[in-house]
Amino acid sequence: MEIKLFMRDNCPDCPAAMAACRGFEGLSVFDLTHFDGMAEAALHEVVDAPSVLVIDSGGREVAAWRGAVPDRERLRALLVN
Repeated sequence: MEIKLFMRDNCPDCPAAMAACRGFEGLSVFDLTHFDGMAEAALHEVVDAPSVLVIDSGGREVAAWRGAVPDRERLRALLVN
């Protein structure tokens, strides 16, 4: 499983989203103010910060929090299963 975190520097909820995701294996962080981050966001239809996507090994989205901070325990449960 991969976790994709999309954030912006001026986002008030982004630090909490980062804290919820920190320490999990497979975390990729994308800055929505840079071209690479915007390109990755477009691939996943992400328009809000913060957004957290959980992607399985087949590239399918299994969970998403768009414009929201994920619950760390829910995120952990998804990654264990």
